Amino acid sequence: MKKFLLILLMGLMFFASNAQKILSVNGSENSGHTIKTTDSAYHYVDSVVISANEAGIIEVSVIGFSYDTAYSVTGVQTVRYNKHRDTLTMGTPTDVLAKETDTVLGSATFDLISSGNKIYVRIKGKLNYTMRWLSIVKRKSVFE
Repeated sequence: MKKFLLILLMGLMFFASNAQKILSVNGSENSGHTIKTTDSAYHYVDSVVISANEAGIIEVSVIGFSYDTAYSVTGVQTVRYNKHRDTLTMGTPTDVLAKETDTVLGSATFDLISSGNKIYVRIKGKLNYTMRWLSIVKRKSVFE
């Protein structure tokens, strides 16, 4: 009986160690990360830490609203990523809802970039305009 329990325990440990983990994080429409800007420099409104040996898809909805003009920057992008050991690679972000910037806001925009072990939502406002940025991230991934 002891041998049977030992073999059963070893089998369970084997299956548990080889199982893949699935992560699904859906950002709530009622909450997200925000930042306020008054310049045209680049800032990070949000970031996602990617674990070693992880692959997935991130969808980001971004709204930048100018208090001064009531104009906005909006869009939704998705991107695939893969982190093999210590190397993070990110595909080209695809527009789900095209980025649109009202003419008054000029070059105000957002984009997705990777650095180190993170994917960042980077924004750029307009000089002398007070803008509030909202980022909602939805993430689905499989990792070891």
